[in-house]
Amino acid sequence: MDYNEVSNELLRLAKTSGMPAQKVETQGLRTTAVYVIPERWFVAFEPAGALFLGLYEGQDLRMVGTHQHHYEKLTIAIIEREFKSALEELSAR
Repeated sequence: MDYNEVSNELLRLAKTSGMPAQKVETQGLRTTAVYVIPERWFVAFEPAGALFLGLYEGQDLRMVGTHQHHYEKLTIAIIEREFKSALEELSAR
């Protein structure tokens, strides 16, 4: 996958689930973020070539990175699985 494919999939998942999303594009920087608050966050960061994932910790909901998937090894199925897991955690609250 490439950044555009990852970004489009994140935005699609955010839209269908009603989760907040943010896309920022400036010279030399493109990033797309989706927030499944208070469970997990997803950030596609083009310059790094990876999708970063993490959790929220503490009462102030600090964002803590847990792992990353490089675009060349990423598939839509992986993104969907990670996102579905976050939504399941949210609904179990």
